[in-house]
Amino acid sequence: SLTGANREYLVLSPYALLSGAEYLVQVTATSKILRTTGTAEFTLVTNGAPALGSCISAPETGQALKTEFRLKCRGWVDEDTPLKYSYSSYNNASKEWSLISYAQPKAFKDTLLAAPSNGTTLLIRATIYDALDATT
Repeated sequence: SLTGANREYLVLSPYALLSGAEYLVQVTATSKILRTTGTAEFTLVTNGAPALGSCISAPETGQALKTEFRLKCRGWVDEDTPLKYSYSSYNNASKEWSLISYAQPKAFKDTLLAAPSNGTTLLIRATIYDALDATT
């Protein structure tokens, strides 16, 4: 923890807990005045990311600013609905990601892709969010 073992509050480092995991938390407190100790425990379940789906581009290849691509995801499941879908492109030359669409409720996006540098390939990434913003 970031706070140590002998503090009033417990603060964990970001990403210290695994997605979709179950933890048993036990807290022990001691009263120096009453000279007694008490213990409490509870189960903490972390939110899991959407799983089991796939995403495709149709067509798989084309020309920037000319070919309309349909980016489509399907089969994703999560108990925290509705799901949202974001799409980004990666330019190998500039080493930068560009957002195509952010957190839309539709599982598909029709788009023309921006023109990269000559001879450069754009890679496409889909990110799926559940209602609590856990992502794939």
